[in-house]
Amino acid sequence: MNSFSPDEATTRACLPWQVSQWKHLTGAFRNGKLPHALLLQGQSGVGKELFARGFAQRLLCTAPRSTQSPQSEQACGQCRNCHLFVADTHPDFFCLSPEEGSKSIRVEQVRELIAFAGKKAQLGGYRVVILKPADAMNVNSANALLKCLEEPGKDTVIMLLTDQPGRLLATVRSRCQSVVFPIPEALLSEPWLASKLGVNGQARASTLLELSGGRPLRALALEGSAWITERDRCFDVWRSYISRQTQLVAAADALSKLPLNDVIEWLYGWYVDLAKLQLYADFIEVDRRESDRNEADRSQGDKIDLLRPFARQFASAQIFSAHDRLLALRGIVLRGGNLNPQMAIEGLLLSLRP
Repeated sequence: MNSFSPDEATTRACLPWQVSQWKHLTGAFRNGKLPHALLLQGQSGVGKELFARGFAQRLLCTAPRSTQSPQSEQACGQCRNCHLFVADTHPDFFCLSPEEGSKSIRVEQVRELIAFAGKKAQLGGYRVVILKPADAMNVNSANALLKCLEEPGKDTVIMLLTDQPGRLLATVRSRCQSVVFPIPEALLSEPWLASKLGVNGQARASTLLELSGGRPLRALALEGSAWITERDRCFDVWRSYISRQTQLVAAADALSKLPLNDVIEWLYGWYVDLAKLQLYADFIEVDRRESDRNEADRSQGDKIDLLRPFARQFASAQIFSAHDRLLALRGIVLRGGNLNPQMAIEGLLLSLRP
């Protein structure tokens, strides 16, 4: 089982690790001090969109309920506004994202958002906008949004969601109040994930959180997916290539059949572990729950024993050079660069072998 119950879908306030953000925003709303532009930022898979939708429903709900839970208050799930919201037909809610087949949010879409935000609420309450991912806006669409972020219509809240705030224009960021969603402590995320996984969920939750970099929703998505099998395949190909059992073209051909962004992330994590194995003679495994878990330090400790023999084959300079090459390629992929996977991986592999 890896889905949310109907009750969660209709009345969810926030996830267990989002209580402080929830209290902050619901308190500001209750006191009439809620900013009209919010920037929800954090790595993918930590639940920003679920939070945004839960908070949007709370803003639109006409009969919010107070509870004894840490979340303190949430949408009732029963009023007309809640039913319309859950059915995705609420006239005062607007969600904007790239159109199907596109990676960018066009300026024409932003103009539709501006027109929506400038009108009065049809049901007499708030108007709420979610724009995701905000970093998908190009310069023109971002500039078109600036005036609306500064002066939206009365009782309008615009929530921008992003995994990469650094890709947003500074003028966009400066017009929003930032709400940060860090990777949660395992103490909060692991029990939640285990409850979603069902039988023997506790043991699987720990493993999936490790593989997902501590990101609970990413971990939930991995359950039953091909990702783990593909990752093992990537490691086997890399190990065979590094051991000179597989030639460059054959290794690149095998890896090019896997998602390029995943291949880069997996390889980067393994080279992080190689560096740590060289630095710490007694290094046994990487505990994500005690690490910074930031994007630039994504180690993958489940392969540590298999990596140990290779740590002796590399010079430190080679490992750090590989880090730089992987980060550079990852940046190109994230920016939507048009790469030939086979050629990109061939070039990458040339720099990875000791």
